Amino acid sequence: MGAPKESQTGVTAANELYWGSNQSVNKIAEELELSKSALYDMIRPKPLDLSCPLCGRGVVYANRTACEKGLANCSECEWEGTENEANPFVAEHPVALPTYDDQGVVSLDGDPDQASTSLPTRHDLSTTRTMAAGALLGAAAGLALVIWTWRR
Repeated sequence: MGAPKESQTGVTAANELYWGSNQSVNKIAEELELSKSALYDMIRPKPLDLSCPLCGRGVVYANRTACEKGLANCSECEWEGTENEANPFVAEHPVALPTYDDQGVVSLDGDPDQASTSLPTRHDLSTTRTMAAGALLGAAAGLALVIWTWRR
């Protein structure tokens, strides 16, 4: 399967083989009819669903060795650490939440024109379960009250 070094399909094939198989780099380069250095030039870091604890940008595995060891890094601020040290990836951009003082005045940290007041849209599973359980419990209590009232 000889793919030209510059083509997008060649880059996609190289990354799929590199990240999705246990084949050696030599074997992948031979299969794609590339030199090892050309193959390494085509390999893109593997993104994780985690964010950098320093700048909040997405973190990646730079190569398979880093992936095997669980070592992630940030290309923005050069942070390096384990997956456990990274944060869950919540939003693409930092969120500025309003703060209230004693008189109910709202203020935003930083420039309000550049601040985003939208809340993160990702919920973890425990929050969803808690909300569903509360709704079911409220419905059951309401139904019990209606039945009790009808019997009286």
